[in-house]
This record gives sequence, C-alpha cells and structure tokens, in this order.
Amino acid sequence: FFEDTNAFFIMKLKEFESILQGIKPFEDPDVELEQYPTSPHLAAAMLFTIQSSFEDIEDKNVLDLGCGPAILAIGSCVLGAKNVIGIDIDEKAIDLAKRNCEEIEADVTFLNLDVSKMEGIEDLLSRLSLSNQNEGEEEESEESEKESDKEEKDKNEEKKESGEEEEEEDEILDHIDTVVMNPPFGTRKKGIDMIFLQKAIRIAKSAVYSLHKTSTRDHILKKCVEWGVKGQVVAELRWDIPKMYKFHKQKSLDIQVDLIRIDTSEYHAKNDEDKG
Repeated sequence: FFEDTNAFFIMKLKEFESILQGIKPFEDPDVELEQYPTSPHLAAAMLFTIQSSFEDIEDKNVLDLGCGPAILAIGSCVLGAKNVIGIDIDEKAIDLAKRNCEEIEADVTFLNLDVSKMEGIEDLLSRLSLSNQNEGEEEESEESEKESDKEEKDKNEEKKESGEEEEEEDEILDHIDTVVMNPPFGTRKKGIDMIFLQKAIRIAKSAVYSLHKTSTRDHILKKCVEWGVKGQVVAELRWDIPKMYKFHKQKSLDIQVDLIRIDTSEYHAKNDEDKG
C-alpha cells in the first residue's frame, strides 16, 4: 500500500513540475533585488509539500510575496487555491508574471509594491480593493466600446438569472490564509529576508512558508520565538542556481535550503483578543 501511495505521489509531483516548466524565468534579472529563478523542480517540491502535508493551499487565499515571474503563485492556482495574489517591487517582473499567467491560464491578482513598506493585512486589503476598482473601471470602459446595447442587456439578464455567479462576483477578500515566498537572502540588502518574514507573519492568518539558506536556520528559528510564532523546518531541499551575473564564477551553484513553516494562527488569535 505504501509503495503504491509513494508511486502515485511521485507521478503527481512530476506532472505538477511539468506544468511549472512552462513558466518563463526573469528576462533581465536585477542583482540588487537578488532575482534568482525558483526552478520548477524546487517550486513543485515546495508547493506539493505544503498542500500534501498541511493542506494550506487548496481552497485557501494565498499570497506570494516577492513573486517575480510568479511560479509559486501560478503553482498555487494549479493546486486549487481559492484566491491568489502576487506582489513584487519590480514592474518588469509583474509584466512577465502576467504573461506567464496568460500562458498557463492562471488567475492571479498582482500588485506592484515594495514589500518592506507594507503595513500589514489592512494595508494590503486596501490596496487590493483600490486595484480591483481601477481594473473594473478599465474593463467597463473597454466593454462599452466593444459591445452593443443589446449585448449589454443580455449580459445583465444572465447575471440576474444566475444567483450563484452574482454571489461570487460580490465576494470580498477579507483575509490571507497562507503566504508562500522565496525571499531575498539578504546578501545585497542586509536584513531584507527578516523584513519579508515579519511582513508575512503580520499578513498570513494561518501559515507562512518561506525558503532560506540552511546555514541561517538557527537564526530564523530563534527569531520566530522572539516574534511569538512557531517555526519549523518541514523540508530540506537543494536549489541549483545557474550562472546569471558577471561575478558568478561557476556554471551553477547548488545551495542547501530549508522550507520553513511558521504557524501564525495563535499569533493572530492573540492579536484579535488584544484588539477586542
């Protein structure tokens, strides 16, 4: 039984990885932002572990912080996430991420933001609401140019007849369950990895999943204790980083990384109590 289950797991994982291979990596990576591509193999292993072990993706509201080309965001969509949001400081990365979504047919909402300047969940939801409002106005403008009065009338009648569809359109995103991310290591901007973690903890209602060098494990777990959250290493992985920048001397570099899970449920429950 266990051998069959393991074979099924491997087959599904390979199938998932093959889908992610269609995602284009950074076209013009910025070394100052530490833009290194999360490989399809690494992303698949990371997301599959999150879903199979903790069920923190399917039917959840998922946020990818520092999304880059959006491989984690798109992978979350493939695994059945309810809503997926991707945030990145680099506008070119966001444009690429949108093209990748079109190619894979993944539904992801993107925000061009500096993660370090985000205030928390309220700030994020406010920015999302404004972004959706602006997109809605643009779509309405395009539709009015393309559609005749008769087509518009037919569309309104269909909406009235379909109560379920109307309900879905009116649904408001009011929380983020899970944050997934492969943040900068902090080699160019010291401490940026800790800033990403702190922002993620403030936003995720249930859990944060983040990739970090194994050499920083003790430091990160110690910080989790200081911040009042539970951190644990749920997978030890290897990240093969190709030669991308002039200062790279090797064709590729194999780095040991940890997938760290941070349980934020008690942290937010306590904060809610304090507010109450």
